[in-house]
Amino acid sequence: MMEGWWIFTLGLLALIVITSYILHYYADYRQVGWIAYFLVWIGLFLNFLLFLLLPIDISAVRYRNCLNTDEIPDEMCPHPLILIDNDALIVLWKIIYWSLFILCWTALPIWQSFCEVGQFTFLTKLKAAIRENIIFYGVTLAIGIVLFVFFAATGSINPKNVLSISIGAANAWGLLLMMCFLGYALVEIPKYSWLHSNDAKTLDIHQFHSVSYRDKHLKYRNALITLFKQIKEYSNAIHTNDPYRPFIDEIVDKCPIEYRDIRQGSGDNYPTYDKLVQLNAKLKQTVHKVKSSRSVYLNLIERAFELEDRIASYSNDEKRVRWTFKERREYKLGRVIDTLEWLWYSYVHSIFLRVWTVVCICMALMIIWSETFFNISRKFSVDLSIFSQVFNSRVDFSWAVQWLFIAFPLLYIATCSYWTLFRLKLFNYYQLIPHHHSSGSSLLFCAIYVSRLTPTIAYNFLMMIDDNQKRHAFVASHTAYYQVLRPEQENLGGFIEGFNTYFPIILILLCLGTLFDVYTKLVMSFCAQRFQKYIYHEEFSKVQVAEGQILIGEERMRKQSGEVYSIDEVSFGKRVGSKTRTKLGEGSKLTQQDVNANVERIKEKWLKAADEAIEKIEKEGNEEQGEVAIEVNQKPRSSTKPKPKSLFQV
Repeated sequence: MMEGWWIFTLGLLALIVITSYILHYYADYRQVGWIAYFLVWIGLFLNFLLFLLLPIDISAVRYRNCLNTDEIPDEMCPHPLILIDNDALIVLWKIIYWSLFILCWTALPIWQSFCEVGQFTFLTKLKAAIRENIIFYGVTLAIGIVLFVFFAATGSINPKNVLSISIGAANAWGLLLMMCFLGYALVEIPKYSWLHSNDAKTLDIHQFHSVSYRDKHLKYRNALITLFKQIKEYSNAIHTNDPYRPFIDEIVDKCPIEYRDIRQGSGDNYPTYDKLVQLNAKLKQTVHKVKSSRSVYLNLIERAFELEDRIASYSNDEKRVRWTFKERREYKLGRVIDTLEWLWYSYVHSIFLRVWTVVCICMALMIIWSETFFNISRKFSVDLSIFSQVFNSRVDFSWAVQWLFIAFPLLYIATCSYWTLFRLKLFNYYQLIPHHHSSGSSLLFCAIYVSRLTPTIAYNFLMMIDDNQKRHAFVASHTAYYQVLRPEQENLGGFIEGFNTYFPIILILLCLGTLFDVYTKLVMSFCAQRFQKYIYHEEFSKVQVAEGQILIGEERMRKQSGEVYSIDEVSFGKRVGSKTRTKLGEGSKLTQQDVNANVERIKEKWLKAADEAIEKIEKEGNEEQGEVAIEVNQKPRSSTKPKPKSLFQV
């Protein structure tokens, strides 16, 4: 039985649109493959569907509790807009939970390995992916058997409850991930919001990172050149009739067009099948790193351009942001939109982010307190969970208020967990890059861990708002989701129960470590020189910020004159090293005199380019365009033709 089915259908349609938009924002199915795209889409949709069903499940329990309350007439109980029968909800929860379980522990990891291996046919790729995962699961199973025998011998676990062990282990792993991710995000999100309320400070950080991002891209290009030379050497060593010839031809076909610039090979000249497989896998990884690092760098440069335009327009008498690389709005409401945009960036934007920072800090404190003490306190028949106290303060909350109390903290906890996951850059490979530049492996990696996190987040939130001490309060055990998971976990004995109860205490330590930058200080104390140009510090990063300011100024001038960016100008025919790169690539080796000299040089270039543009426009008799060119609000025409784009200019 279902009431409000049309609202539920609208919710499903909204989830389909949101899932499709997010996936389209990060990837293109033509690049990652339709199978990987479809698996990730299914995984994300099921996770989002879980967040839609959980408020429905909780509000149904609240409604039934209200009906069973003698003090409140039945007609005064707020009727949920969506009401699904408990048996139907149990079936839905089982489908969603076990689908996610199978996806995140079998299908998604296997296909992630499939996308990374270097074999040449579909079957050999699939065999290699399965073999790789069998090794991982074999080690995991061996550890699990040892632990199972130990706890079975001590009487903590009943040997008959294999299914219970699987659910309990998955929930414990999800809780571990959740606490680690929350320990970072609960502190970093308020800091991030506060920082971005100051455009000047945000621009400094963009300028700082522009140098390291450019250096990282050049490093990956060097690695790609080395691979090109090895491929060239193998290609020359393998004859036409050699059985390895089809494999090396396939590798050459996958090489970007810059491979043609390689005239002579180098490296090992005795190819084997295993070496070709490793070379093919390494080529895919390195090409992806070059493309992704270029996209990250260009996204940073574009954001820096916009920040510079916004800062320069604060005192603009026209009350509009003078965008350098955006066309001016000429339609009827364009002037109104320009004024509203200027007001937003000049006044409202900063205030809004600071208010949002305060909200995030309050939410973080409530989550830390509730997560740490709600399980422990209930062993002493005391409820210290703030969310439980608020949610159970009245039994006749309206349906809208109930959804607000459920959705806002639940989605904030999920957002914090996902925010940390999406910002991870493991091995500089698994990272989500907007504008369709994420790889299939990165998408699958995120889908795997989102699917492992979400069921734990939902279960943890249920327990956080549970209060079985008060009469007619919300009891988590009455929900269909609890009935699917908890009966199995109750058979696991004291070990898993103790882990779920006491492990969340670590959240306080993780948050304190993030708040006082303990991790950064540890890294800097052991590897200060290596990581100095990647970690921003207001006092010690001034020189690199000045370098980044010069670099962004040069990139702006290149874009205005129709030239390619500096990272696309370097030829693949020679190695990008210390002899060919400018001082901008050498993190912190510029003196203040060098910075001042470079600033003067950039000013001279800008003035020269502006004078040339003015002279050319005056010859054409176009005074209006001349004024715009002087203001650098419209791209001045250049007599030089743009250089041909690299393949990496996606």
